[in-house]
Amino acid sequence: IRRSQRPIARSARGYAPDGTICGTRGCQGTGLYRQRDRGQRGVDGVRRARRAAAGVPRDRLERRVAQRTRELQAAQAEAERANLSKTRFLAAASHDLMQPLNAARLFATAASTRGDGANVGELVTGIEQSLESMEALLGSLLDISKLDAGVLDTHPENLPLADVFNALATEFSLQMQRKGIELRVQPTRIWVRSDPALLKRVLQNFMSNAMRYTRAGRVVLGVRRLGGDEVRIEVLDTGPGIDSKDHERIFGEFQRLGRAENHGFGLGLAICQRIARLLEHRLSLRSVPGRGSAFCISLTRAQPGQPRAPAAAKLAGRRNFSGLRVLVVENDPGVLKATEALLSQWGCEVLIASDVSQALAQAQRAQLVIMDFHLDDDLLGSTVIRRINAERMAPLPAILVTADHSGDADAAAAELGCPALKKPLKPAALRALISRLRLV
Repeated sequence: IRRSQRPIARSARGYAPDGTICGTRGCQGTGLYRQRDRGQRGVDGVRRARRAAAGVPRDRLERRVAQRTRELQAAQAEAERANLSKTRFLAAASHDLMQPLNAARLFATAASTRGDGANVGELVTGIEQSLESMEALLGSLLDISKLDAGVLDTHPENLPLADVFNALATEFSLQMQRKGIELRVQPTRIWVRSDPALLKRVLQNFMSNAMRYTRAGRVVLGVRRLGGDEVRIEVLDTGPGIDSKDHERIFGEFQRLGRAENHGFGLGLAICQRIARLLEHRLSLRSVPGRGSAFCISLTRAQPGQPRAPAAAKLAGRRNFSGLRVLVVENDPGVLKATEALLSQWGCEVLIASDVSQALAQAQRAQLVIMDFHLDDDLLGSTVIRRINAERMAPLPAILVTADHSGDADAAAAELGCPALKKPLKPAALRALISRLRLV
């Protein structure tokens, strides 16, 4: 109850035994006085209003806490699933890595204990195939890690599907012919918007799987026009088909269904899924058990452009590099010795160096330098190349090699204007690159 702004005589008020005002007589000024019951109702109303006002934010806070708790529980469950998935992934990767490594060790032991030299060539071939399998698996694991980390660069462009289809036909026709499988590649004039290398990677995997699991019949590569600007590239086979319950699972890591000749590591479709997501393409699968499957990728159609010039024919792989003086700079003794042996077989005169002082001492005699990117004491091979060129009348042709897949070596090579190769070196790639440099 508010008091009056102007005082009034006490005698003008009526009081109850408890001292509360219950009436007024002859009130002066602007004071407001009500009877006790009305005043009490007002007090109760204020209290109820205060309680209601206090209750609103408390309810809202409780809802927020409950929502946040649910979000944290969901995040924790997702983290636990991710950790379990990574644990399974690493376990499967370790197992598949150990298989070719163990095979290579057995082949090497057999070759070293066979004194008569009989069938040593077959054992060496077995070692080479085991190492190639390990290299392929490591490459796939690296691709997955780069895709998951978002560090894989894409270069989308408008390209004719005919170029992609023709390259795939050339790559797979002989292999399928040897297996007795008919390969049909439908001609097309459709252009699409995509990264040529990554799109080809996806289709190569589809074709490899179709060939691997199809024992007889045919494999068809074609494209369909969908609504709007969308088209769908399809690889169809007459293989055993895939049960609907496995359609989602096969796009996971290390997933293999059934038995197949020369089965892969079960990483191909997982890589395809990540590439499609990166390129904003869409993968799909249709399959009927016992009749076959169709693996598809849908993407955007593009306007036709100018036909690209045909790729230059590959230089002969058996070109002789007799007399070519090659300086190899490598801080790993094993790699240095192996590279020297390979180049010597090709007829090169090999100069070797394991540090910058040895490299500078022999650079004047060299016609080509094969330079490791990471040398001892945090020295970069690109820095050594610059120091070599600073002491020469003309720059020394160079090839930068590295086990670093972060892109730093590629950037350094581009700045120097020289090519770069990734370790482990593939002899055919190195030979072709030396041929393209036209040094002999």
